Amino acid sequence: MSHPLKVIGLLRSCFHEKFGTPRQPHLVPGATATLTVRAAYLPEHSLTGLERFSHVWLLSYFHLNTNKKVLPKVHPPRLKGETIGLFASRSPHRPSPVGLSLARLVKVEGATLPLSGIDLVDGTPILDVKPYIPESDCVPRASGGWTAHAPFPTLKVAFTEEALADVAAAQKRL
Repeated sequence: MSHPLKVIGLLRSCFHEKFGTPRQPHLVPGATATLTVRAAYLPEHSLTGLERFSHVWLLSYFHLNTNKKVLPKVHPPRLKGETIGLFASRSPHRPSPVGLSLARLVKVEGATLPLSGIDLVDGTPILDVKPYIPESDCVPRASGGWTAHAPFPTLKVAFTEEALADVAAAQKRL
């Protein structure tokens, strides 16, 4: 059975490689992107009213996946080697490589949506945009499953004296 999906536009993101792109959108709130809705979808009409929302859901296609087969168990980085069922994860390696991201809608400029808090790579095909509705999309006292016991790792960054001097010199030029 075939169910063709349509691409409403390609995301232009500050991330140009999948390596280094955040795994979740809230990790880098300053990460920016734009989505221009294709003219075929009449953005002058289809985007009317969207400017009243602060956030949108983006349904995307994981176009850079190289997986040849889908595994029923995956190893999320936060579980440090433990396995979990594929559908209990947000792994991009899925039977249907469709992603779901929450992004801050900066504004609506004609057919273009400037966004921030992005976790998608440049050129990602966007299948749909839906408004984030707090009273429907936020479930009080919802269970976080295994994620509640597997916090994001924290990293300590140490700069060399030379790097600190370079940063200071760059700041003076601003």
